[in-house]
Amino acid sequence: MNFIDTEPGVYSMGSPGVEQMASGNPITIQSAAAPFTELLIFGKTSPDGTPSPENPVALDTAGSSGQVNVDVGGGNLFNLGSFTFTSGTSTTGYSLAPNNIIEFFKALANGDYCVSYTPKSDGTLGSSAGKIAFVGENNETLINTTNKFTMTDEVRNNLKRVVLFGYYPSKINTVDDFMVNAGSTALPWEPYVTPQNLVVSTPTGLPGVPTTGEEYTYIDADGTKRIADSVEYFSDGTGRYVQRTVLYNAKDLVWGPDFYGTEPNRIYRYSSLKHTELINRASGLSNRFVWKFSSAVSGNFSTEENKIRVVFEQPFDSTDALMQWFTENETLFLLQLATPIITPLSAEQIAAFKALTTYEPTTVVKNDAECWMQVGYYSGPAIQRLVIDAQKINRY
Repeated sequence: MNFIDTEPGVYSMGSPGVEQMASGNPITIQSAAAPFTELLIFGKTSPDGTPSPENPVALDTAGSSGQVNVDVGGGNLFNLGSFTFTSGTSTTGYSLAPNNIIEFFKALANGDYCVSYTPKSDGTLGSSAGKIAFVGENNETLINTTNKFTMTDEVRNNLKRVVLFGYYPSKINTVDDFMVNAGSTALPWEPYVTPQNLVVSTPTGLPGVPTTGEEYTYIDADGTKRIADSVEYFSDGTGRYVQRTVLYNAKDLVWGPDFYGTEPNRIYRYSSLKHTELINRASGLSNRFVWKFSSAVSGNFSTEENKIRVVFEQPFDSTDALMQWFTENETLFLLQLATPIITPLSAEQIAAFKALTTYEPTTVVKNDAECWMQVGYYSGPAIQRLVIDAQKINRY
């Protein structure tokens, strides 16, 4: 057994705890101080509404800015340390937090959080000590809690004052050990740590399409299955970009009439040439058409027989007229590849991942693109700490 001297009177032994997996965004884990064993970042594409041939919608894809920023921090999100606030006079001991505390809460993303703090002064403990309230412009109470709260757009947009409750009456109140953590369970206080950052390059975005099939890349918090591109890092020094989707522009494809039925119920369907790289009948997204398993209604599309089939309300006079329409009306299809395309990541990208470490006791991993993630990490103490009073232990 080898003992490692870490600081005066504190020694360490052993090895990291059990390897675990967790997924989500953000991800809060009880972790050791150790390197990650893996990090997988999955794509997502969301139509901004319901498309039609006449009314296209945007296809919002994660990482379309060219990168996804991943932050790795500790459990305590509060980075402003101890602070002094304006004292109140009622028996509840209410006090107003300074403006920078208000801005801190406004900057939180939507979701569930827990807050705790230790009020200090020479006054008398108030009847509501330890509570926190968010107050709006007209003194309406937006949130009043001893612990858990949910940040929403409505709360953020209307928040004007943060009220803390501690001691009364007192000229000065200070707050120590202020703790805000993500999630619906309060964590024990821990100091704030400056987050580590990983910049994930996504030059063409990180797309993903919903699927109802048996095969899927991940299932999100809402239970939606997706086939998605991913950026994947592993502790063995490898990494890869896995492309599972492909984006087509209709004007670049070869089309022809594929009408079905007879008048007056004829279906004016047009099909592209067969694309053997696609999964037959697999779901997809379009900015002008709605995917269906079988396309038979105007405004629908499908991938039957590995062809892209679209249905219009009326026929075009010729194929040239159809192609002209596609040229003047950008029409996109995001579809599933039958065989993923794997591209290794660069040595620089892998080195940036390997530099990341989890924190003890808590690590929070999040990204700025609403990407679902999966992390591999070590739980429990990375090392078993022994506190020994002025006693030296020899390495052996």
